[in-house]
Amino acid sequence: MESKGWANVYNGVYPDGELKWRMACLYQCSYCYDLIVTKTAVNYRDPIGDYTEWQYSEPLSGPTTLLWTTNFYYEPGKELSGYEFH
Repeated sequence: MESKGWANVYNGVYPDGELKWRMACLYQCSYCYDLIVTKTAVNYRDPIGDYTEWQYSEPLSGPTTLLWTTNFYYEPGKELSGYEFH
């Protein structure tokens, strides 16, 4: 997963929903284009914390992305199984 900028994440279904995270950290897989958005930056010393995942079909082009979802998760560890962050 490579850093791709920021995401504003809405809790709901487009076009409705309440803004849950403003300027959250956005990561994208350079092979399958899946997205992971974390509430805080992923680093080697802190847990992942709150995050959400998206299946996406192409590379992102802009520094800020808007996403709508109702699927939020929490990872207390420093890694997500199957993912490597850069």
